[in-house]
Amino acid sequence: MSRRLAVAVCVLALAAASGCTRLRPQEEAPAYFTQVTDKGWLYAHNWAGTPCFTMELLGEAWRLALSTPEKIDWVRGDEFLSVIFTDNRKVGFAVAEMTPEDILRAFLGYEAEHTRPLFDYAVVRQPRFTTEYDGTWMGWGWEGRGGKRRGVKSQVPADQSHVIMSVWMDPYVMSFDWGSKSASAPREPTLEMIMLLESLEFRPECFGPRLSKRAPRTTPYSGTDYVDEVDKDVEQGSGFDSRKAVPRPTR
Repeated sequence: MSRRLAVAVCVLALAAASGCTRLRPQEEAPAYFTQVTDKGWLYAHNWAGTPCFTMELLGEAWRLALSTPEKIDWVRGDEFLSVIFTDNRKVGFAVAEMTPEDILRAFLGYEAEHTRPLFDYAVVRQPRFTTEYDGTWMGWGWEGRGGKRRGVKSQVPADQSHVIMSVWMDPYVMSFDWGSKSASAPREPTLEMIMLLESLEFRPECFGPRLSKRAPRTTPYSGTDYVDEVDKDVEQGSGFDSRKAVPRPTR
């Protein structure tokens, strides 16, 4: 699927070649990256150990809050979207000879076990199943009201509602969890949720590093050096020092 992408990389490195390459060795690819698109945001998951994929979120209001190998969080006001890889090797909800639907039902039981004790009132919606080109999907959700404190230092969970789509990708269940604290939150998948799932593309080969083709400078630079300009801006308190930007983790 073609996309017109306006890529935001390495802040303010417009004409300066050296600014980007200082952030990480050339042989290492970032563990994730985001792109600004004409529809909103594209997120690319490139962590080692979990499947690589891209997805597109509609609208500019979404904010990436977390990216780890097994969990990605996007936030928009009182709403959030979590993409979660639950590893059967770690938590043990599936056994041999289960079909994908059986596995997803067992996963739902595992999730309900851990969710219901957190609230005075909690309901898990009945699952619905569909088979797409990339596997068997389970649509489900849950609501919780009257949160209970789990410990002295823990906070009481807020009232919340979730719409979730899960797919079995051995040994993971990959879940897209749309949650909200609003009483008017949807209980069924919306058009926006469906469009995000339709934008999902898995990348079996993942994303490799970007190797620079720029030849090293062999003659002295006669103009004003970019680094000199940054130093001047920092000294005057009028610029952003991109050299102090925190690099993203690598694969």
